[in-house]
Order: sequence, then C-alpha cells, then structure tokens
Amino acid sequence: MKPDELREAYLSFFESKGHTRWPSDSLVPANDPTLLFTGAGMNQFKEMFLGVGNLPFQRAATAQKCLRTGDLDNVGRTYYHHTFFEMLGNFSFGDYFKSEAIRWQWEFLTQVIKLPVDRLWVSVYEDDDEAFAIWRDEVGIDPARIWKLDAKSNYWPANAPEAGPNGPCGPCSELFFDFGSPGEEGDPEAGRYCEIGNIVFTQFNRVGKHELEPLAQKNIDTGMGFERILAVLNGVRSNFETELFSPIIRALTDIAGRSYAYDDPQGPLFRRIADHVRASVFLIADGVKPSNEGRGYVARRILRRAIRDGFALGIDETFLHRLVPVVVEVMATAYPEVKDAQPAAEAFLRAEDRKFRETYHAGMQMLERAISDLAGDESESGGGGAGATLSGGRRARTTLSGKAAFELYDSHGFPLELCEEICAERGLNVDRAGFDECMEAQRERARRASGMKGDVFQETAVTAIKKTVSASEFVGYASTDADSEVLALLSGVHILDRITAENGEVQLVTRVTPFYAESGGQMGDAGVIETPQGRFEVKGTTKIDGYWLHRGRVVEGALERGTKASLRVDRGRRNAITRNHSATHLLHAALRTVLGKHVTQAGSLVAPDKLRFDFTHPQSVKPDEFAAIEAWVHDEVARNSSVQTDEVDIDAARAAGAMALFGEKYGDVVRVVRIGEHSLELCGGIHVGTAAEIGTTLVLHEAGVAAGVRRIEMVSGSGAFTLAREQRGLLHDVATSLKAAPAGLADRIASLQDEVRTLRQKEAASRRESGTAAADDIAGRAVEAGGIRIVVEAIETDNPKELLALSDALRVKLDGECLILLAGNGGKAVPLVATSTDGAVAAGLKAGDALRKLAEKLGGKGGGRPQMAQGRAPSADGLDGALEEVRAALATVVQ
Repeated sequence: MKPDELREAYLSFFESKGHTRWPSDSLVPANDPTLLFTGAGMNQFKEMFLGVGNLPFQRAATAQKCLRTGDLDNVGRTYYHHTFFEMLGNFSFGDYFKSEAIRWQWEFLTQVIKLPVDRLWVSVYEDDDEAFAIWRDEVGIDPARIWKLDAKSNYWPANAPEAGPNGPCGPCSELFFDFGSPGEEGDPEAGRYCEIGNIVFTQFNRVGKHELEPLAQKNIDTGMGFERILAVLNGVRSNFETELFSPIIRALTDIAGRSYAYDDPQGPLFRRIADHVRASVFLIADGVKPSNEGRGYVARRILRRAIRDGFALGIDETFLHRLVPVVVEVMATAYPEVKDAQPAAEAFLRAEDRKFRETYHAGMQMLERAISDLAGDESESGGGGAGATLSGGRRARTTLSGKAAFELYDSHGFPLELCEEICAERGLNVDRAGFDECMEAQRERARRASGMKGDVFQETAVTAIKKTVSASEFVGYASTDADSEVLALLSGVHILDRITAENGEVQLVTRVTPFYAESGGQMGDAGVIETPQGRFEVKGTTKIDGYWLHRGRVVEGALERGTKASLRVDRGRRNAITRNHSATHLLHAALRTVLGKHVTQAGSLVAPDKLRFDFTHPQSVKPDEFAAIEAWVHDEVARNSSVQTDEVDIDAARAAGAMALFGEKYGDVVRVVRIGEHSLELCGGIHVGTAAEIGTTLVLHEAGVAAGVRRIEMVSGSGAFTLAREQRGLLHDVATSLKAAPAGLADRIASLQDEVRTLRQKEAASRRESGTAAADDIAGRAVEAGGIRIVVEAIETDNPKELLALSDALRVKLDGECLILLAGNGGKAVPLVATSTDGAVAAGLKAGDALRKLAEKLGGKGGGRPQMAQGRAPSADGLDGALEEVRAALATVVQ
C-alpha cells in the first residue's frame, strides 16, 4: 500500500463512522502558547476535549503533521524514531467511548488494511477491566494476547494516578504488531513487538495524588503511527525502508557517491539526513526559518546535524537543498504547502549548509587550540597536577572540560561524539558529566525563556472565557467602525471585571469588531474603544482561535465587562497599511515577471510606514532589473487595475494559480485576492478598491538576508510622497553645498573625484619622499645583533599605512636581514606594525612575537605571521619605555 493510499483509507473509514475529516494543524500551534511544536493529533482539539471548543462536530479524523525532538539522538539508530512524523487520529468529544473506539480500530486494522489477526497484540491498564472485557468479549482476542500493564506504560499522562500533572487523564490501550523476532513470544519488552497505535480513554480529572474525579465529558484520543503501519504493510521492519524515506536515501547515495545498506556502519547517517531534511522542509513550509531563537533554533540544530552527517559521508559541498525536490515529490499530494514552499526551502537549506560549513571549520580550530592548551599545561606543570582547558576551569590535563565541549557543541554545532572521537585519537578524554550539566542548564534557561509549560491542558485566559463567551465576529472588511459589547477583559491569564489605567496593558474582547487582527504579515489595527464609563486606546490587535484580542490600555475612566462599546479603527493608519499590502501583491507579481517564475515569497511585513518582502532569488537584483520592477508596479497602479476578492474552494484556488503566503495555514474555503491580470494570491488581508488607491510607489533598497533569499523594502502613497520630498530636499542641500545645479551634480561630483585622485597621488609621492628621508635617519639608529639589524622606533603618525610604507623603505635601505617594529604616536590610539626577513625569522626574531610583546606592554592587542604583523594599543602612555624594553629583549634573542 502506498503512503497516500493508507492516509486516505484511514480518513475515509472514519468518515464512514460519522467523523468529520479535519485538516492537519500547522507544526506551529497558532492558538496554543504552551507548546513549541505540534506533537500529537489531539493538540489542535485541546479545547474540544475541555468542553469549551466551538468546532461544529463531536467526532473528527485527521492525519496530523507532528514534530518532536526529545529522542533526537535516536533518530537513524532505531527502526522508528523520527523528528517529523505523521499521526493518524480519530477523536470523540463527549460522544462515543471505549467500545466503539476499540472495535472500530480493530475493524480498520483487520478488515480495511487487512493486517493478520494472529500478529496483533494489545495492552490495557492493569485496573481497566472495562477495556480488557471489550477486547476479550466484543473483539474476541485471546486473553493471552492482552497484556495488563502499569500506569507508566498504559496511562496518559504516564503515572497520572500517582504523579503527573493535575487535569484530564485516563487509561489507554496500545496496539502492537508481532514481527516474530527477536525475543520470546508474549514478552511486551521483546524487540519483536512494534507499537502501531494507542487509544487514550480520557475519563478522569486528576485533582491530587490518587485523587481522580470522573469527567462529565468522556473523550477518545486515538493516535496511530502512520510510518509504522506503512512499514508493516510493506513487509519491512524499519520505517526508513518505506516509500516515505527510500527515495530520499537513494538521492543521497547519488550525492555522496556511495552505496547504502541498512546494517552498514554509515547507515544511520543516511537515515538521519533523510529524516532531518523532511523535518526541515515541513518546518520552513509552516513558517519556521532557521535562526538562533525559539523554534528557529530547533530548525537550525536539526539542519546542522544533517550537515555534519554529510561531512561524515564525505560530502564536501552544499547538498541538503538538492534533497528538497525529492521530499516535495513524496509529500506534496497530502501536504501541498511543501510544494508552495519548495523555493524557500531550497534557499534556506543552501544558506544554512554554506554558513555551517564555515562555523564548523572554526569549531575544529577551536578544538585544536583546546587540545594544544592541554599539551601546554602538561609541559608547564612538569607532568603533575591539573591543567587549564578552554573556558572550562581546571581538570586533569588529559581531560577536555565539559564546558569546553559544550561551547563547541553550542556555538559551532560540534557533536559531543565527534569531539570525543578526535580527543580519543590524541589519547584524551572528555568530561561527559560536565557536558551534561551544561546541556541541562541550557535546557532550563530555554524552558524559562519560552514560557511554554509543555502541559497540553494548561488553561489560558482565552480557554477560560470560551466557557461563557462566544467567538468574535469580524466586520472590518466592510467598515472601520462598529458598536458592540465588551465580553471579556484579560490581564495575562487573569479575567477581570473592570479595568482602569492602573491595570496597565491588557486585552479586551468584544462581540463584534472592525479591527483587523495581525495575520499574513499584515500588522493588526490600532484605534479606540469607548464605553459610557471610559476610553481604551488600542495599540494592536491579534486573534486566537476566533477571539479578537484588542491590546492596549485605559486612557480615560474605566471599562467594565458587559457594557456597550463603540469601536473605531485608526483610519489613517489602516489606509496606509492597506495601500502597502496591495503594493506587496503587485511587487510579488513584478518580481516574478522581471526575475522569473522561480521567485516565491519567503516572508513579509506590511506596516503603516513601509512594506518588507523576502523572496527567493539566487543573486542580487541588478540595477536594470531594479528599475524594471519599480516601473512594472508603477504602470499597474497607473492602469488602475481592479481589485477583486472572492471566497472559493482551496483546490479551485490552487488550480487557478493562486499564490500561497509563506508559512500560512489554509482551510477548505479560502479568500482569493486578484489585482489586474497578473496578481492572484490567497490572502485574508485588507486591500484597496482599485490599484490607483495605492498611489506612488518607491523601492527603498534591496539586500540579501540569506543565501538565495533577498529582501526588498518599499513605500507607497503618502509614505512615498514623504520619501520623495525628503530626497528632493537632500538633493537641493547637496547641490547647494557643491555649488552646482541638481541636474549638474553628477558632473560636479566626477570633477571633485578627479581632484581627490590627483591630490592623493601627490600625497603618496610626498609620503614616499619623506619616507625615504625618514628611512635614512632611522636606519642609522638600527641595533645590530648576531648579524641582524633591529629597528624599534616611534613614528609621528596615526596611519598604519604610513608605517607599512616606511617599513618597506627601511627594508630596502637596510638591504639585509632585519626586524623592524614601528609604533605610531600621532593620535590617541597607537597603530603597530612589524616586519621580519626570512633570515631574521630563522634566527628567532619573528614579527608576530615582537609585536605582541610591545602590544601587551601598552595594553593593546596584535599578532600575525612571523614575517609580518599588525596591532593596536589604546594610548601612547609609556610608549618610550616599552620600546626600550622590547628593543633590549630582541637584541638578546640572537646574541
């Protein structure tokens, strides 16, 4: 059975049982701040489980995209561990319960996809006699094939009766497939059994240790392992041998130029790369860009693990981006968003690959220095005691500190295992315990910084108000004013009845709102909300699961829940954002027209003062292309193209060629915005009525933000007028200063540049003449030692180039083996330059060493090669004495 066939079979089967087929949530839970990533099918239904959701059904079936990183080190080493995976799920929210959930899952497995009955085993919680009886009596499984297990294995959350968090919980029943080996039959811990699914019976509310209260609404949460079931159906033991991964691994063998075998020592490298590139493509498709913070940091760490594995396979060039088309080909039917994100994914993966190769080599140099430090400690201590290591305190001289190893891991992506291997080759150990301490400390910092508790049923303020408050109604497409009622006042996780200025910044929910909530790159609206008792200034607007949250503070009087309210959007600000948003669409179309159809959006920001648009393109935009893009947008505005918005079926929109926004999630029905003949995009934002309303448009600048990703900033309407006026004023000021008409500025500047060139040439000639004269004088003061002439002098200049020129002149004048060390004392800082001939270096007089000694005495820094070095000191205090000391010290080297 093919992957798409299995997915469809599951969803169709449960549709036949009265379930609503529901789309996968994004990997980034938009409405759940407690989670970093979506890790299970039930995450998007949390509020339905709590009985406060507003979805129009009580049964649902999904194929959910999931991402977990808790078992990252096991990926590629086991049959089943992944970062990105899919979970098939069927759910009941206060509808059916144990009997139906068990019987239907058994029916699907044995009658729809026809798994052999004699290879299936199940487990139940040891005290769940009801589930045991259903498996035995209603399904007809031999009791010998039903394991009764403890709360650690068969309760959700694990150990909930004894420990675990307070909140909804319940026993569960797992399903296993028996591969026949290894291990004895009937042993649930034997490697022969593969868990393929789990049915959670959420029937209790934990209020304390061993204190379980029955839930008024009993729920079913079933999670089936898509990749595992596919492996069983395909008759293979490992998920990596299915069609989900094998095409990626085949492509990787071509890139690496070597064959793949599952049991080969390098097999885990192939599998890990295949897993990680899938995860990366899906993360980018859901709007997660590699970065150094939050979710982006996770994406970057996953990518870097894959790149390191590429190093180990001998891949010496960027390669991850070449696997993206393979991932897209395998997954795009079920998840069209990966096709939309393909250009962005290729660009980001290429950029990360290239960037990490640079930092990786820097990490190798850092490790070599740390190892060298250990060797130095050993020689200095005479073979006894402890030695200092890189950033790691003092440990035995044969052990690299855990802190040093962690710095390599954290800053340069250096895996601990690789660090240990390299150290072992040198007869050294690594303090793994110290490394683990640093890792745990970082995890704790990340947990505190993220504010994410990881408790899927943690109640937020929005979750709480759902029990009594209906979702908001948005009327902002048609109006910027509305009369409504204050439904809720929120301060963090607290629900308030009354707010004043003393409450500071809070969030306000109304029944009806004209305020656009931040989405799709467009900033949320600002404005005011007034009641008979007070005035609330709205600074921004967001939305969570259908609730519009107006963020701001009371500026007059007080506001109370349940009072009538008048809402007014700041029209000037809204109009500016609207113009920029429509201009963004035209800019996107212009880029694709001028640069090519490979251009796709990779991020955007639509603000009142400007728009920012990131797009995929392999090189900087040329001046003629730049002008053509700006002219294309201008012509479309001048043409006064019509702007049409329609709500259509998502498949019809894609078939019509509508462009999707980067990282956005779409439902079955989408809003399509068409501007003229060339721009068609899926967009929920607010737009102008006709293109002429955009007004003048001007591009501010264009630059690269990553390899293969460019960024353009543009202004429109009044923003463009203001920019043009400022630039015209600047042009007038420059023309006046240069005593030229604006039209003649180019000629005037060219003339001045010619004058500057001539003056510089004269200055250089003068410096050469004075340098030659100075060289004659200084050469006469050279000290000779061991046949080598040594010059250590202070020169009246603050220009290191003059010191270098003088050094060259001195070497010619001295005409033999020499070391020259010069310090400039013509300004606040002191430039330092040192040069040494090959003969002087052979005698022990190295330029880098000499300059470092002088720099250290002056409180500065410097270094370089034995033949040439440069540095700088903060001041000339003590310069004469330092020069005398260094001159004397150098003379003793060759005596």
